[in-house]
Amino acid sequence: MRTKLRVTAASLGALLTLTLMPGTATASVSNWYSNPGNCTNVRTVAENTSGTRYVQLRRGTCGGVSYVWGRANDNRVVSFGVYTNSPWKLIATDKTQNGSGNTHYTKGYRAQVGKTYVADAGSGFATSYSP
Repeated sequence: MRTKLRVTAASLGALLTLTLMPGTATASVSNWYSNPGNCTNVRTVAENTSGTRYVQLRRGTCGGVSYVWGRANDNRVVSFGVYTNSPWKLIATDKTQNGSGNTHYTKGYRAQVGKTYVADAGSGFATSYSP
């Protein structure tokens, strides 16, 4: 699989963007998963780092369904947003701070076709990822 990574300056914080390809939607499943810390097949699908600090978008299987969530370390609050791709419109957000120690993560949102997922940890730079 070939991926494309783009880095751009942003004054509002570290943003990670993941756009899903067709074939990931599941009917009649809850959009939110309260604690993706117990999901399986978890992988980081987009990451932005500065020294030892990071903000990530993670994807995993929770109850047989694929979800995406934001994660950050260094005791930073991570915000997570879900947008439609055309037109670009915010449809869901979460600032739940699951986890312990200095790493926190949000609730998971069901991976769906035509959605873009964003994680923001306020670090002053941005990256985007499209599978």
